[in-house]
Amino acid sequence: MSLQDKVVLITGASNGIGKATAERLYKEGARIVINYLSDAASANAMVESFGPDRAIAVQTDAGNIDDLSRLVDAAVAKFGRIDTIVASAGIMPMRDVEDTTEEDFAKCFDLNVKGPYFLVQKALPHMPPGSRIIFISTGVCHFSMAPPKYLLYAATKGAIEQMTRVMAKGLASKGIIVNAVAPGPTGTELFYKGKPETLVNAIKSWSPFNRLGEAEEIANTIKFLASGDSSWVVGQTVLRNQTTYMSVTPPNVPRIEDKQSNTMPSQRPFFLSSFFNSFRQQAPSLTQQASKHTSQAAASASAVASTTAAAAAAASSSASTARAISTNAATTSSSTNVAIHTPRGSPGGAIPIPGGRRRGSDSSSEGFRDALGADKWYIGGRTAAGEEKFFKLGVIRRVRSNDGLSLDRLSL
Repeated sequence: MSLQDKVVLITGASNGIGKATAERLYKEGARIVINYLSDAASANAMVESFGPDRAIAVQTDAGNIDDLSRLVDAAVAKFGRIDTIVASAGIMPMRDVEDTTEEDFAKCFDLNVKGPYFLVQKALPHMPPGSRIIFISTGVCHFSMAPPKYLLYAATKGAIEQMTRVMAKGLASKGIIVNAVAPGPTGTELFYKGKPETLVNAIKSWSPFNRLGEAEEIANTIKFLASGDSSWVVGQTVLRNQTTYMSVTPPNVPRIEDKQSNTMPSQRPFFLSSFFNSFRQQAPSLTQQASKHTSQAAASASAVASTTAAAAAAASSSASTARAISTNAATTSSSTNVAIHTPRGSPGGAIPIPGGRRRGSDSSSEGFRDALGADKWYIGGRTAAGEEKFFKLGVIRRVRSNDGLSLDRLSL
């Protein structure tokens, strides 16, 4: 077994990812130091299951420095050293910035950041070369559409990821490897706490398999990082999220009706409602401009047709141009062409803008849709030089569609 007789200290090991990790590493032959705060029943049951020669349970506050010293002392007294640290203990307060108290801030940073930092400090004298330190981050740090209530939690995990990178450099001279795991939504007690069923189901739908991750799946990654197989993985944050955060427009997120239009999807920032409304306000004038240009084109065609018989071919061509412009008069201005590209089958996806058109609603646009992704939102128009550009709502990337258009694509 790859971890035979290795001593692994796991904080927050009585539940969730910590517990799953303890069980997984025990199966690999490790000896486990089970840290817990309040669930003595779970911790003691694990010790009984593993056997007193392979496990010890230590009740401490993983965010308190004195308690961390006691935890390390107990581990060393029992097993003589520490080969691996898994800093799994953490809390996830859901607070908007205006609702966060100083106590909330201190409690979250104490357990999520200060605890892991000083646990390493206390354990280092007892960690031989080849030891591993594994922190737990979150996929939220890699998701630009993270809800505002995740702010405090995400801030602590951002600190963890930077700690991982810098600490890995600092401890390399001691032969100690530092990494982190960033789980996506995982069905633990910590995840479910405070979330209504509708939100949980919506988060499930972000996954292409329509489910949450399982603690055991995260534990498998931690097992890899704790083993010798990870010797060339250093200072990394390993994402485990099943592409959950690859799309900035996850489907089936509950909608909040926009007070002005009743069509704006809830996952879009509310400033976009005003953005689209400004187009609606301009739409009548755009339509008038389109009609004016159509009339001018028709008059020009008539004038050409009445000049001479020798100009008949030119007149016919001009008339054809006029008819083409007339056909698009309701949706196109010669100077401003507003276009929306929406996800396939997205309810409320089409924004009804007079003078605009929905790109991707007809078969001729399939190449464009397939090139950029049918589940993305774009808005665009025609530049002064006549170049048609579409912009994804939200860091700009140059891409090329199947029909040869060079597009500026933005990623939220």
